[in-house]
Amino acid sequence: MSIGDEPKPSDQKPKVPEGKEKIDLRILVAEDTPDIRDMLMILLGRRYTSVESVEDGLQLVNKLSTPGYTTDFVLTDNTMPNMRGIDAIKRIRDIEHLKTVPIILYTTDAQDGPLTVEADKLGAYFLHKPARSDEIYAAIEKLRTNK
Repeated sequence: MSIGDEPKPSDQKPKVPEGKEKIDLRILVAEDTPDIRDMLMILLGRRYTSVESVEDGLQLVNKLSTPGYTTDFVLTDNTMPNMRGIDAIKRIRDIEHLKTVPIILYTTDAQDGPLTVEADKLGAYFLHKPARSDEIYAAIEKLRTNK
């Protein structure tokens, strides 16, 4: 092979071990606790192609309201400054192109009670913190495949 025939670095895709291909899914995470946010970014980044984060419900709504911004999935904490996750979900459901976007409300708040009922009415899946990585992946896959 001559020098001119060698593939250019930009033509080569990074190799991913077989069986470890990432799922093409854009996820937006809203979490105010830096350690939990970082953990979720790493965990979700291992399996999905695009993971972004914001620090509270207001930033979540603002980002989703940005013209041209799209996401396939939202994972939000509930107890955050500026706007709770459940209130952000209500506002998200008012955005036409996000009425059916899958949302997980990932929180330490009580599993049984008004919050879970409210989340269910808004079409959000309730996941109690702390959850194991396989539980988080399973919840995402359940919602992703049941669109």
